[in-house]
Amino acid sequence: DFKTPSPTEAFDPVAWLNARLARSHVPFDKLDQHLSSLGMSCQLLCQDTSEAIELASNQLVAQLSTSSRGMEKMRQEALSGHARMAEVLEGLKDADDKKRASLKGLAEIDAVKTRVETALSALREVNSWDRKVKDCEQFVHSGNLREALSQLRGLGGVLDAFRMLPEFGRKEEQLKQLEEQLLAAARRRGRAAVEKSVVEELKACREVFAGMNRQEETAAIAVAVFSDLAERAWANQAPGAGASAAELAKAGSAVLDSLVQALAERGALLQVLDAPDDQVEAGSQQSVTISVVKAVLGAVGAHVQRALGDGRGGSQVDEATAHARSSTAVALLAVYVDGFAALAPSPALEGRWPEVCRVSNTEVEVLPWSLLREVVRFVLLRPMEDDAASLAPPSRALRPSEAVLAAESNATRLLALPSTWARRLETQRAAQLAVPWLACVDEANAAYWRSWDRLIDTFANTLKAKSAEAAATDSSGYDPNFLQEVMQLHAMLHDTLPAKFSSFQAEVLKQAGQLHSSQLESPFSRALKEKMKDPEVWCEQLGIPSIPALKAASDLMDGVGIGSFDSGRAVLPAASAALAAAETKVRGVVTRCCAEPVSNILRGYPEMQEWSREGPGDEVSHGPLQCITLVPEHLFSLIPQLEKSQESSQLQWLPAVLEAAVEVVVQKVLQIKQLTPAGVVQLCVDLDYLRK
Repeated sequence: DFKTPSPTEAFDPVAWLNARLARSHVPFDKLDQHLSSLGMSCQLLCQDTSEAIELASNQLVAQLSTSSRGMEKMRQEALSGHARMAEVLEGLKDADDKKRASLKGLAEIDAVKTRVETALSALREVNSWDRKVKDCEQFVHSGNLREALSQLRGLGGVLDAFRMLPEFGRKEEQLKQLEEQLLAAARRRGRAAVEKSVVEELKACREVFAGMNRQEETAAIAVAVFSDLAERAWANQAPGAGASAAELAKAGSAVLDSLVQALAERGALLQVLDAPDDQVEAGSQQSVTISVVKAVLGAVGAHVQRALGDGRGGSQVDEATAHARSSTAVALLAVYVDGFAALAPSPALEGRWPEVCRVSNTEVEVLPWSLLREVVRFVLLRPMEDDAASLAPPSRALRPSEAVLAAESNATRLLALPSTWARRLETQRAAQLAVPWLACVDEANAAYWRSWDRLIDTFANTLKAKSAEAAATDSSGYDPNFLQEVMQLHAMLHDTLPAKFSSFQAEVLKQAGQLHSSQLESPFSRALKEKMKDPEVWCEQLGIPSIPALKAASDLMDGVGIGSFDSGRAVLPAASAALAAAETKVRGVVTRCCAEPVSNILRGYPEMQEWSREGPGDEVSHGPLQCITLVPEHLFSLIPQLEKSQESSQLQWLPAVLEAAVEVVVQKVLQIKQLTPAGVVQLCVDLDYLRK
């Protein structure tokens, strides 16, 4: 009945009493008696609990004295143990100090012993040092490089024994001199071994260089020997200043032929040079053969650079100079094409031609930029420019209609030249330059369409002359025949030539794709592809015909195959823009032909007396001035003329013509210096008439 609730549950006496009464089933009339009995039971229980607590507390108090004495005893024992532990630690500290002092003394004794042993060793080697030095020198002079290296290493070990003696500086200098002598001897014998292709001798020299941590010496010797061979081959042909194309080509061919022959004769020797060196980290050792080939090609490129210059100038040279430079560029290009074709299959370069073509910023150029610039300017661009100049529209000594027909004929002939230009490039063995060729076509055609400005200016000047004549004769100056001729020129530039130019674009792209795919796997193509790998770099370096044209051609040729045409890409953007500009300029001339008579009709409009007439505005005639009525008559007279154009209706022309006419009227109105109220009314009548 008096069970303690859980710790998380609070004791509720009311709930407990209700539960107790519910379990006892006491009738209501006996509830008071039951509650009295229950209260008595609680009092007895509380009394028993109090007695039990008092008994337990008395027993606990009786035991506290015994526990206190035990704890005091434990504290005394802990203090005693602490004192004994302090004594032990103090003894250990004294022992450690003594041990440290002993170890320090032993270290000093050992250092003294080492110095004594070193001095003893030095005394033993004093007499043998000079003998070993002489032996090493004798080995060097006799050519026994391996023994000389071994003796030199021994002297290096002995030198440490003299470090504390006064003779150390002198003996160290002797050792350095021996190292220089051995290195010089190894260089001489290594060069002789490369020149005579003596493999065993070269191996010995390579071991010496490796033992002296001079592994790069072997490659430097090989590069020097092959470079000397190339220089002698060039010098034997003696192409001096002002050498002809044939002389330069002969000298270049001689160098590349000598390189191919040297690689064939020294193949085994180059294999020894390219063998892995245990003292060099794997992957960091550069092929000596590749270095040799690049060095020779760099020497050829340097001679080409001196003969051609940087290739950036020369756009305005005369015809004879251009022909000479073109011949030189073609001849040298053939030298590289043939030389690379003979060099790449060499057994010494088997499978490594791409590595030869790969050039970093710090290495020499395998294919010089100066040659490529000369080829692009004088082999690709200059003939196209000459063709375009010869077919420029005639602007003199012909009637306008005849000049238009002649210009159309010349343009048609020019737009039929892509295949001729492509064949010319192939015959000159420059088919790999498809991307620069495409850029040159773009620039040459852009220049051609710009040359139409002279013909267009002729029509514009004729229009000015007719306007001046109209001013002298006080007429409108409208000439329907001249307008027909100008519209004929515009129709040609708007309809006929753009259709032919679209076919021209497709043909150019087709020819460029064929050129791009021809000889795709040739060694020269591989070298050119590596050189022109990054458009941002090679377009800046080449720069001819122009950087924007080269970048546009490069973007267009990415992924273009034979005969493919991607209508989503801009083909010949510069030429397209120049043709569109010419059409726009002629459109302006046509508009002026239609609007210029309006200006002539309104020639005296700003000075008319109606503007300064005095009097009220209601006295002004309600009709427009006569010259104003002539303007719509002129515009209506143009409609039959415009309907005859090849552009289907006059609606294409009327907005521009009306806009130009309005501009003329506005200019004339703005030239009126004085307006009276009556003049204002008259002006409003005129403008309202024109508006209707």
